[in-house]
Formats: sequence, structure tokens, C-alpha cells
Amino acid sequence: MSKIISIINQKGGVGKTTTAYNLGYGIAANILKQKKIKKILLIDLDPQGNLTSMSPLKKYKYSLYDFLTPTKDIPVNNIISNAIENLDIIPSDITSATLDIELSGVMGKEFLLREKIKKIKKIKKYDYIFIDCPPSLNTLTINALLASDEVIIPVECKFLSLKGLKQLIETIQMLKKRLQCSVKISGIIATLYKSNTNMSKEIIKTLEGNFKEILYTTVIRDDTKVSEAPAMKKSIFEYCNRSNGCKDYKNLVKEFLERENDENHQ
Repeated sequence: MSKIISIINQKGGVGKTTTAYNLGYGIAANILKQKKIKKILLIDLDPQGNLTSMSPLKKYKYSLYDFLTPTKDIPVNNIISNAIENLDIIPSDITSATLDIELSGVMGKEFLLREKIKKIKKIKKYDYIFIDCPPSLNTLTINALLASDEVIIPVECKFLSLKGLKQLIETIQMLKKRLQCSVKISGIIATLYKSNTNMSKEIIKTLEGNFKEILYTTVIRDDTKVSEAPAMKKSIFEYCNRSNGCKDYKNLVKEFLERENDENHQ
């Protein structure tokens, strides 16, 4: 049964999309050479379409707009595009920018993504569905939270990111009280870590002090290779496999799968 995980942070520039893509890619490409190959679906829920842009997709006929617009009834098979073996994507682009406004008067608009994913599950067998959320707490983000089993929150090693983390946690708690939301925060990932700055070190200490149980021990270091890879439409594993970024994301894939394995055996 597919597990649905949103990669979320309402603050932009924290490595959210990079993490969503490289985590999904790393699992699907089986970089750890696991016995069981896992199938991954990435949903690009951000109208900026950055996840789609960094993938090897060249052409696609339908996008997130067609997927979520209630008046359209396009088979989900036609909307899902294949990126590499075992990795599919529901792409997004600027056409999705009006979705937040267009859905404003739709009854039950917060549950559209949940219902669409139910259709996907009936025809496709994915081990994980990762949702790359917009950098804002809008209708699309609420849809992601209500559709997900879990959320993973990348947190940039800067003070303002801690403030954003607090706001996001409060939003999730509010949704649990007011709507049919059972999502849990399963992980926090420290990103853009700079070992030569006191700020980065202090952020790690704060995260360890407050979120030790869910904080990933893997820290994603600030690495120019990670930011260069999307321009080449490559994962960090393909672009520069000797870089710090590649080592960190490989460790993240390993830690993620270890956590999943531990959870399945509890």
C-alpha cells in the first residue's frame, strides 16, 4: 500500500524541492542496491514547476492543472509521466498558478487531491508518493496535508526557518482539530548547513533539543553541486557522485529506508 508523504515548508529556498526530487530519485534508482526495487510517484504541487524542471521530462501533455480541475475528467494514466524506470511524475507548470483562485468556490476543495490519489492507487502500485508542496500555506498545501499520511519538513540552518517551522506545526495541529486530518510529522531535515558558521551549529542544537525523536541525523550541507544539478536536469547522484551533496542525499535515502524498515517491523 502506498505511503503518501508531503515534503513541506511554507518558506522558500530551504531545499524542499531538491530534497523531494533527490529522495524520490535515490529510492527509485536503487542507489543503495536494495533487493526489492521500489516504485515512486512524485507530485509537483507547486505552480512554479521546479521539480518538473529538474527532472528529465521533455514533453508532457497534461499537468497538475488537468489533474485537480474538477471540470476535467482526464484519466490519471494520461496525466502521469515517466521520468526514469520506477519513477513517475505528475508535472506542474505556470498553468497551475490559477488553481488556488479557481478552486475557491468549489465544495470540498480541500479534499480534491485526496480523492485523486485514491484513483491513482486503484490503477498504479507505488511504494511511496512524495508531494512537493508550494512555499506557502494555500489551498494546494492544505490539499497536500489532508491527502498525506506523513510530512517531512526541510529546515534551512537559519533563524527565520525555525520561526517558519513553528508556524507550520501550528497549522498542522489546527487542521487536525478542524478537518479530517490524521497526518503526522515523521521527519525534520536540516538543510543548507554551513559548518563554518555559528548560526548553522546553533540551529542544529535547537532542532536536536526540541525535535530529537523525528530529526534526521543526516544533515544536508550547503553545496554548489546540489544547486547546479537541476540546471542539467539531473539528480545529484548523476551530476556529481563525489560531492558532499551526493554523500548527504545518499545518507538521507539510507536513513529514510531504515526508518521505514524499522516502522514496518514494529
